[in-house]
Amino acid sequence: MKTHRFWFGSALLLLLVMCNDPSPLGSDFLKDVELQIGFTDTVSVNAMTIPDDSLLTYEPANLTPIRTFLVGSLHDPIFGYSESNIYTQIDYDVFSPPNFNNAVLDSVVLTLAFDSLGIYGDTTQPITLEVYRVMEDLQIAQPTYSNQSFAAGKVVGELTNYYFNNDSVTVIEPINSGTQLDTVRKAPQIRIRLNDGIGNELIELDTSGVLDVDNLYDHFEGLTIRTVASNQAMLGIDLNNTASTLTMYYQANSYKYTYSFLMSSSIKRTLEYHTDHTGAPVEPYIGDPQKGDSLLFMQPLSGTNIQLSIPGLANLTDYIINKAEIECYIATVDGDNLDLYPPASQVAPYEQIEGILYPTNDVFTSADFRVLLDASGGKLEEVSTGLYRYRANISAHLQNMIDGYVENKLILVPYPRTESPRRSIVYGPKDPNYPMKLRITYTSK
Repeated sequence: MKTHRFWFGSALLLLLVMCNDPSPLGSDFLKDVELQIGFTDTVSVNAMTIPDDSLLTYEPANLTPIRTFLVGSLHDPIFGYSESNIYTQIDYDVFSPPNFNNAVLDSVVLTLAFDSLGIYGDTTQPITLEVYRVMEDLQIAQPTYSNQSFAAGKVVGELTNYYFNNDSVTVIEPINSGTQLDTVRKAPQIRIRLNDGIGNELIELDTSGVLDVDNLYDHFEGLTIRTVASNQAMLGIDLNNTASTLTMYYQANSYKYTYSFLMSSSIKRTLEYHTDHTGAPVEPYIGDPQKGDSLLFMQPLSGTNIQLSIPGLANLTDYIINKAEIECYIATVDGDNLDLYPPASQVAPYEQIEGILYPTNDVFTSADFRVLLDASGGKLEEVSTGLYRYRANISAHLQNMIDGYVENKLILVPYPRTESPRRSIVYGPKDPNYPMKLRITYTSK
């Protein structure tokens, strides 16, 4: 220990002596170099609202599948009509397979756990959901986009006149190996009674010996949970939650049992979106660069994005970009209702490659990929009472644009595009009070 202290003290003394000696790498190294660091927010920006394309809602090889599944309809006063529907297969735990020998069905219930990220719109109005049996192969090995639909049969379950409630629910379930019934408190969820035919079919598949974890969806293609056009809200559903199940209530040999089929990430779950801007205030702004000078619109679920370009990009070639941000303010628009339709909590810069949008190198996600890290910027922040803005980091992408590695174009999107229904209206680059700006901190070459 003493030896270690001696060497540490000697090294520290030597370092201090060296720091006091003149060095060829000292101050005279930079005496002829003057770093010219500057800031500007006056670089012109062109912007307009553009329609979004269909979105990838299922990818077999994706390690970060969708986590918030939206179902419902919106009649937005600015953006018009939009809806989202769910398709899902069912699965069971290979370590706990069903055993329906001598089973007599009591009921079958579809349970859907809520995800607060997707709750949006006027939830004070009644909601109707319909459940259909899928009648074609969902093609688990194939990617699926939000404009794809699958054939469905007759309604097998329905939830009517439902009012959203985020309280826990009480359920009667068997306990003590099926000898007794008891009330059980469960997390907030929707419960939809399905036709007995669904449960009896699953019992028959098991007792006939063809029900297998690897081919269950060959015999039971799946379910689709669908909205009706009269709904005024969207609901976020967490299909990864173990509370999201198709649960069988049955008796066997005078005992009562339950068995829950899962809707986990090991099977196919996908979403189908529809948007209609016809006659809505947003419609004349789509594809019009002149109108984009005043207002710009971002809507997820294959709605709209903002396309940006920099007409004076060639004037930036003598600068190294230290930091660059797109700054835009939430707009106040006649007829809008931000209490029912609050703006997106985040926006993100994307680039278009061969017609497909990808996050730029400035976008960093957290462990929960639905949330951006602070380095990405783009989070909604309140500047003063009632005044909100976004500042999205585009530093690396702007440098790539200047250097000619990517085209002079950037797409600003609401984030996440597939899992949050929140939309935003922002002021354009020629608004007299809160114009969209490109904020650049740079070093002269």
